[in-house]
Amino acid sequence: MSPLVRKIHRVMAILFVIAIPPAAYGSFTGDPANPSFVVYLPLFPLLFLTLTGIYQLVQPWLRRASA
Repeated sequence: MSPLVRKIHRVMAILFVIAIPPAAYGSFTGDPANPSFVVYLPLFPLLFLTLTGIYQLVQPWLRRASA
């Protein structure tokens, strides 16, 4: 399970980094009263980064507790 989670984490990190420049451009050049969907584009990979990161952080502690 851990290699799969690590792979998902890496892929989502790449997608997050790719999504930042269009979101920044859309944020600075778009209409502040009506933001486009591009501004929210990095939030999807960020959710997976958060979940997989917490899992990877807690996993060693769970192993030690069960041993």
